[in-house]
Amino acid sequence: MIKLANSRQSTIADSLSKHVRSAADAFVFDLSYTIGCITKAICMHEYPFSFMEHVGMKEVYALMQPTFKVPSRNTIKKDIFEMYELGKLNMTKLMDGNDSRVAITTDMLSFNQEKRYMVVTAHYIDSSWILQMRVLSFTYVLAPHTSEVLPNALMKVLLEWNIDRKFSTITLDNCSTNDAMVDELLGRLDSNLWNSTYVMLETAWLYRNVFPRLRQKDPNYKSLPSNEERNLAKEICDKLKLFYDVTQLFSGTQVPIANIYFNKVCYINVALKKWSASPNSLISNMACSMRVKFDKYWEEIHCIMGIAVILDPRYKLAKLEYKFSTVYQNQNECSSKIERIKQICYDLLHEYQQNPSNSSNTFEDSTQELHMNVEQDDDAAYQLYIRQTKKKVNGARFPTLQRIVRDIFAIPVSTVASESSFSTSGRVIAPHRGNLHEDTVEALMCNQNWLWAAYRQRGEKPDYQTTNDDDDDNVVSEVID
Repeated sequence: MIKLANSRQSTIADSLSKHVRSAADAFVFDLSYTIGCITKAICMHEYPFSFMEHVGMKEVYALMQPTFKVPSRNTIKKDIFEMYELGKLNMTKLMDGNDSRVAITTDMLSFNQEKRYMVVTAHYIDSSWILQMRVLSFTYVLAPHTSEVLPNALMKVLLEWNIDRKFSTITLDNCSTNDAMVDELLGRLDSNLWNSTYVMLETAWLYRNVFPRLRQKDPNYKSLPSNEERNLAKEICDKLKLFYDVTQLFSGTQVPIANIYFNKVCYINVALKKWSASPNSLISNMACSMRVKFDKYWEEIHCIMGIAVILDPRYKLAKLEYKFSTVYQNQNECSSKIERIKQICYDLLHEYQQNPSNSSNTFEDSTQELHMNVEQDDDAAYQLYIRQTKKKVNGARFPTLQRIVRDIFAIPVSTVASESSFSTSGRVIAPHRGNLHEDTVEALMCNQNWLWAAYRQRGEKPDYQTTNDDDDDNVVSEVID
């Protein structure tokens, strides 16, 4: 036993001891709250329901709270559905209270290529000018996935969330079924994944000096690349890296996307033209194949892209004119594309003026001034258009312009998510969830998205982690540090 040197130390020690005892006495174990926290963890980190019953976890619970009784799977499942219903109610209020338009993305995800789920995600910029992304539905769709079945499934979600008259755009992947689906939706890009090729080449290049040694050590190794093949692999890898880097930009959800991807897309356009003219037939054929899909994407997206650039005070009309001049070699075609985009901007302005939001009751003077400038001088009108959207505080004075900017900037570039677009494993849904009922999967996936969004909404920046995120490198780093 350690003796205290003086009475002062004794007083401090007694005080600390009393504080610890009072804190322990004040603690009340809340079983319901504890189970709720466990339910959140299962949703957020993709733990299997069975992890509660693992021997190691039971020992942890017994150590922390001997009276704790491990809840059954049915209890956890019941809590998950209750959390989902409450989250859906809160999301409904959030969507109803949102006065900006909503951009929709939808994609078909799978588990072992057996069950196919339609994921519908809403993108919008809130009143604080923060881009928000929420999963609205993770719905199992029965085969066959025809151009009649998919639009019906999507329209059901839009009607359920009461945004069938509120969405601005719908972004789909470019599988053949969606070509007909788009026509059906108007009446009412499956990315070309070069991922495995890029990852394989990038990894192989790191070990390029190992292959000759392998040839020396193993007489059965007959596939040593020639210098020409190595150089070709490096060239292809460098080109595919452009698409990998752009994919990372496209997959962002915390920054406005529609106004920042313009430069990258234009660069891809120009790069594909250059690669198509390569004297190397392999490079040329690869580029031509990629260009077919890119041209289809460009034709659909360049107008929205141009509008977003004009509305961005960093770029404006001059940026659009310069970049389009690099994309379109024909001056008449270039001018025609720009004029069309400008006209769409004017049409948007007039449409929003005809349909003001509830808060847009002070915009009369500003819109009259803008309309006058549009009639008198196109360039002057655009300068005013941009200048007044530079700061969001001007929204009270120019709410119409603010509404347009919020709606356009919220439009996503594509449905691609970084963790799936360049994934070589093909895993979309955690394997241990593959046999769950479809309703349970939807509740888990929506809860996961909404819970992480709540963390970000509070200003926290938690690392997204699941049961598949183990990494020895992090462990080694922690030990060394």
